[in-house]
Amino acid sequence: MLIIRNEQIEALKSDRQTKFIKKVYKYLIQDHNDKISSLQKNEIENIIILGIEKSALYKISSEKAITLYIVIMLILGIDFDTNPHYDWAKEILINEEYQESEKIQKLSQEI
Repeated sequence: MLIIRNEQIEALKSDRQTKFIKKVYKYLIQDHNDKISSLQKNEIENIIILGIEKSALYKISSEKAITLYIVIMLILGIDFDTNPHYDWAKEILINEEYQESEKIQKLSQEI
């Protein structure tokens, strides 16, 4: 029987997240460079990590949806989900009737 220790599971999660951060970084450089050109690599990576964490709060978990959430962060501002100016966005994000794809689509339609 194969036994996987918690440390091994965490290492796999960390490796997966590192690969995802690199993938999103490359995508942003290629397709959204105008939004990040003034930022350093570590700043972009920190935004990606923040986007991963914030999107999880709203039950957004697929790589595609998280990536689009990060792009929306770059357009509206990193704190758009808590900014009173974007209350409409918060309403979309907390609506439990919406699937993650619906949340991203509705946000995209509004911007």
